[in-house]
Amino acid sequence: MKDYLQKIAFRTALYIAAGVFLYPLQALAQASAPPDPLQVLKNAGTAAKIDTERQIGTVVGGVIQAFLTTLGIIFVVLIVFGGFRWMLAGGEEKKVKEALGMMMQGVIGLAIVLGAYAITAFVTDALQKVVNLR
Repeated sequence: MKDYLQKIAFRTALYIAAGVFLYPLQALAQASAPPDPLQVLKNAGTAAKIDTERQIGTVVGGVIQAFLTTLGIIFVVLIVFGGFRWMLAGGEEKKVKEALGMMMQGVIGLAIVLGAYAITAFVTDALQKVVNLR
């Protein structure tokens, strides 16, 4: 009797396991081609109202603009911090010279960033005219 119950339990477990593992195959009975991943991404971008036809120049220009903006903010903060150090120097020559040096470095850095922005704007504008993108 014990062997008989073990055989029934084994067969029941086998049927349940087969049903659990084979049941999902019935759901995949309809054969269809998988969607193109690039088309799926393009559809998602269009649904999110994102420009899906951006050119490499637009992306590079955005990166350069973000980089120059960040540098400009850093140099303005450096100038302001130097001004605070000058105000808090209390008339000590060494602290005043350090503060003025920091402010001068901020002004020079800001001038370099503005110059880099002007050069970048001129070059990209000239390249766009040559390639007839405008």
